[in-house]
Amino acid sequence: MKIYKSGYLKIDDIHEIYFECKWNPKSQPILFLHWWPGAWFSIKDEQFFDLENHNIIFFDQRWAWRSRWKKLKNQWDNNEIKRFYNEIINKGLANVSFEEYISLVNKEYLINNTTWDLIDDINKLLDFLWIEKVHLFWGSWWSALALVYSINFPERVKSMVLRGIYLPVPKIYDDFFFWNGVEKIYSDIWEEFINNFPEKIRSNKRLIVEYIKNQMDNWNLIYNILLDIFETKIMYLDWRKVSIDPYEEKDIRAAIIEFRYLYNWCFLKKKYILKNAYKLENIPIKIVQGRYDLVCPPEDAYKLYKALPKSKLEFVLWWHSAYDEEVFKKLKEFVEKI
Repeated sequence: MKIYKSGYLKIDDIHEIYFECKWNPKSQPILFLHWWPGAWFSIKDEQFFDLENHNIIFFDQRWAWRSRWKKLKNQWDNNEIKRFYNEIINKGLANVSFEEYISLVNKEYLINNTTWDLIDDINKLLDFLWIEKVHLFWGSWWSALALVYSINFPERVKSMVLRGIYLPVPKIYDDFFFWNGVEKIYSDIWEEFINNFPEKIRSNKRLIVEYIKNQMDNWNLIYNILLDIFETKIMYLDWRKVSIDPYEEKDIRAAIIEFRYLYNWCFLKKKYILKNAYKLENIPIKIVQGRYDLVCPPEDAYKLYKALPKSKLEFVLWWHSAYDEEVFKKLKEFVEKI
């Protein structure tokens, strides 16, 4: 697809974020917010838009795949790290060299990487592109980012089309991995997941969470990967149709960033979005929510809808993924009306 502008934008002394502007520069700009913290945009994401009528701004978040940063000095090189690395390789969970692993366990990915940093990056990108106001598009964690951005800068947002509303909660065991009996719906996937933990804690979700946090604090990346695989499998009606390949460096990095966001409640105060939703009352918001979404529960979408009387909420009889047939169809319908 036609790229009319692309490159790297220096946002501070460490980071440069990668961006691409595509299709019709004379049309109203739509800022695409990709998936989860640490993830990236791809050519697959272009299918929601119209070649003639849309002006799409894509970018990779700081620390994400194509964005760049100054490498910090390695902090790790000991037997414990080698043990963790060998365990990942032996389990077939990743496809990274030891050098890449050492880079991953450096805490550089967590430096200056919060919701508020990302909001600052959006403003810098829009300023660089001379864009005063923009439409926001996408969902899941990035629905939360879109909402927080719009609460703080409503004057820069023309409208939002969001999918799979996510309202951050204070504890990961209240979040989508352990929410509302997911193990009763995906019992086989749940059992496969918990078999990775000591037998004595498998029946206690809170102990599992504490165990995961302890392992992550010690930079055993197996649990980042296992959580990511578990999340991927419950996104779909039939996960077997989705390819889950051994993870490369960019995938593991995204998993690290995502779960650190979850542990830190996405760096937001309790009920931040709902308490400040009144600031969005003049922004047209359309929401597509899968009725059977186990990653971002429908309850969140309904709470947001009730807090925003002028918003429009469409439930579709599908799961979480934006590429599921019914979700895709409704998103495309809403985007065409921008």
